[in-house]
Amino acid sequence: MKEPECISRATAGAAYLKFSFWGLSLSKQTFPPLKLRPKLHAVHKITNVRYPIDTAVMRHARLKRRVKAWSWSLNDFMAASLNSRVRMVMITLTYRPGVEWEPQHMNVFMRHVRKSNGIGLLGYAWVAELQQRGAVHFHLLLLVTRGSVIPMPDRCGWWPHGLTRIETARSHWYIVKYAQKSLFQNGGEWKKYPKGIRIFHVWIAPDVISDAARWEFRLSVHPGWLRDLLQNVFPLAQWERPVFGGWRIWPDDHSPPFWVSTPYWIDGLRWA
Repeated sequence: MKEPECISRATAGAAYLKFSFWGLSLSKQTFPPLKLRPKLHAVHKITNVRYPIDTAVMRHARLKRRVKAWSWSLNDFMAASLNSRVRMVMITLTYRPGVEWEPQHMNVFMRHVRKSNGIGLLGYAWVAELQQRGAVHFHLLLLVTRGSVIPMPDRCGWWPHGLTRIETARSHWYIVKYAQKSLFQNGGEWKKYPKGIRIFHVWIAPDVISDAARWEFRLSVHPGWLRDLLQNVFPLAQWERPVFGGWRIWPDDHSPPFWVSTPYWIDGLRWA
């Protein structure tokens, strides 16, 4: 049976070693070590249907979902007459031979972009990709105001780790093709990613898109069952994550909030 999209990292969050209830936190030292069996399954609490949990598959699915949601959210904005005052810029960041990825490389680079006075940043999406030789490189799509000056990152010191390339992108959908590429070629290409690397990030500045588009964009980060509930039953409802778990939902300004929890439990967890 095909694994539903609703099996996300949030569903697997039942395996986390920290539990809170009404602000009372029980740390992992309170419990014996948690061991995982070779295979985890998400089991529906009502139907008892079992779905295998593959963290690599879920991670890639979340990448594609979030990058697509970023592009969808910008559709109306880019179609409006205002888009004559903006431009899309694609930046490719590569590592030279002998230089390896480190955790803060992309954070430092994006800090330069955000703080630059010459860049009117309205949004961005970036994706990490593996080269043929196994090295990581990054594709970054920037939505900026027309007239923004973007220096060559490898020449100005923003990216001292290798070479960079800047080109004008014709569409805000350009970044999606990098999110669609298979990460499981040649007998498990996924495993070649450095441990702990973040493989994507998306952001849209406030007031760039409508409230409805922002609502859909925010919702794309959550598990499928919650997205279905809000989109089909409580459209445009507000939600939050309470400290004791689950989700608190406000259907509208006049209805009281109610609490929902995941319809799945995780089979394969056991205490030592």
